Amino acid sequence: MRCVHIPPLYDEAEDRPRELELTEIHFVRTPSPRERSAALASRHRFNPRNLLLAPGVPEADLRLSLNSLRLPPSPTDLRTSPSLQSGDDFIDKSRAAIAAYLAKVPNYVADETGERYETPAAPLDWRRTDSVSSEVRFDGNRETRENILLDDRPWAEPFVMLPGFKWRGGFAETLRALFDPSRPVRFTFSQSIIYHGKRARVYAFSAPKDGLGAWQSGYQGFYPAYEGKVTITEDDLTAVRVETKAKEFPPDFPISSVENAITWDWVIAGSSRELLPVAGELLLVNANERRAFLVRLDYRNHRHFQASSSIRFDK
Repeated sequence: MRCVHIPPLYDEAEDRPRELELTEIHFVRTPSPRERSAALASRHRFNPRNLLLAPGVPEADLRLSLNSLRLPPSPTDLRTSPSLQSGDDFIDKSRAAIAAYLAKVPNYVADETGERYETPAAPLDWRRTDSVSSEVRFDGNRETRENILLDDRPWAEPFVMLPGFKWRGGFAETLRALFDPSRPVRFTFSQSIIYHGKRARVYAFSAPKDGLGAWQSGYQGFYPAYEGKVTITEDDLTAVRVETKAKEFPPDFPISSVENAITWDWVIAGSSRELLPVAGELLLVNANERRAFLVRLDYRNHRHFQASSSIRFDK
């Protein structure tokens, strides 16, 4: 397969720029059963716009049927296994409570402000780059930004076409993936704490490569390994803070590590009380450029799509 670099072209369906154009593709050989098993188990395989979907196979060829695949296991095989259950009753109850929350979380709009910083790898010298503010709309797993201001100046192009380091919220998807029992995420109890006046439990977690979300840098994408911790309140079994670190990227990948922290709180949006994200931080280390990038996020004035009332925090 051969590609050439092109000027960034905005892909509205994927909400990201495209930087490569396919010029040539040659069939090399038929994949081995193990290679095919690994490809079909990869998270990239389930991207609805993946152009490398496996072709259909005759019904008689049961070994290669997706419904009855019986090939040698792959290191990235992510099928549900009893061994992936936490064995912790509190976590299992939290899964159910968080799934119920995600099923009814409303579509909403918030005013987002991101302060961007960067520093060389050595010596560290953090400097503020700029401020990006927008009206961000969360519609299920999709987020869109409008009325974008870059240092208070209007930005007419899509958010992903901004210069410099960009971010995505992905708040609902973060919880959905982390507490999905089919994902290979392992939880370990860490400590009990008081969080904003409530009793809460902190759990450390880890997931292998290809287990959770992907990171994109230009035209390259990778599903790294993850570790982190999650804070869950005891009374309503809700996740109020998630801290993650993406790691074990390939040596030649532009990103070497990403740390992310998301905080949720109960807010009044319109006439209802909702658990919604209120703050976030993201630290990305770019090994190729030997630079680190930081964004500090603040979310205010949450409202339903039809509402226009302002946010206030419960006392």
